[in-house]
Amino acid sequence: MKNLSTPYRRCPADRKCYYQNGESTFFNSPHQQNLFLRHCGMNNESLLTVRLICRTLASPGDWHRRINPGFLTITYIHSGETSMRIENHSFLAEPGDLILLPPGTDYEFGTNKKSVRSGIVIQGKIIPEFLKNLHGKYIFTDRELIGLEPKIERFFQEKNIDDHELAVWSFDLISSLKNDEAKIHIPHTLYKVIQNMQKNLSEPLKLEKLAADSGVSSRTLSRMFIKHFQMPPHKYLIRLRMQRACQMLAWEEFSIKETAYSVGYPNALNFSTEFKRIVGCPPSRYRIMGNINNPQFDLPDVSSPERDEVI
Repeated sequence: MKNLSTPYRRCPADRKCYYQNGESTFFNSPHQQNLFLRHCGMNNESLLTVRLICRTLASPGDWHRRINPGFLTITYIHSGETSMRIENHSFLAEPGDLILLPPGTDYEFGTNKKSVRSGIVIQGKIIPEFLKNLHGKYIFTDRELIGLEPKIERFFQEKNIDDHELAVWSFDLISSLKNDEAKIHIPHTLYKVIQNMQKNLSEPLKLEKLAADSGVSSRTLSRMFIKHFQMPPHKYLIRLRMQRACQMLAWEEFSIKETAYSVGYPNALNFSTEFKRIVGCPPSRYRIMGNINNPQFDLPDVSSPERDEVI
């Protein structure tokens, strides 16, 4: 991503207004080819709904502007360059960048060089709270997206996925996005381990494999966790899983069985037993309480320096 010195504002002669409803108005001057297109169910009362999934090959001259949309668009740049403006911030999106185009704003984007982009359009009651937690951050570079590419790509690989499963995937994707400004700095090795944990919460992870994948010994990895988080790796992993479980249980869209599977417990009974042991109440009770802000699971967000500190 590169900031532009002059505002990106266009008004192509061949533009057309293709949607207008109340305060929402959409314009475009399309010069693109659909590589993938799927229209999904739409439920304005749902907590989270995927409306559209698309991948396009855009040619120079392709341009779009949306004023006050009622949805969030997650855009990923695969190749080429795309000039963008979100309100008064103009920038050049490059390969590997992920951009959130927020609802209720004025934004536009256009293609300078032939570009491949993916878009996931979602809406729902959870969106405002999610954006609030990002504190105005809507651009994520490739370095911040370690481990997220598979979560994006699966939207375009699976053909027979129902709308509910797509909502689960989109929740998983947006929950993985964080604001770097609020993160604490940790060694790059430890950062990679945590990224590995986060992207594989549904998989059984062992300390020996985590250490081997990061090029350190199990003992060294344990020391790093204790130094920076005051807990061993297995405890941190369990807290990551329970933190995600608490987030999912707060929304009735996700069953306890789905929640259990998403955080690494194929057996819902085992998950419920573990959840009760750690949280102090069963998942069903936690859902009724709506206790999403339990400080027991307020793990710090983390970011990595360019190089490791001396261990």
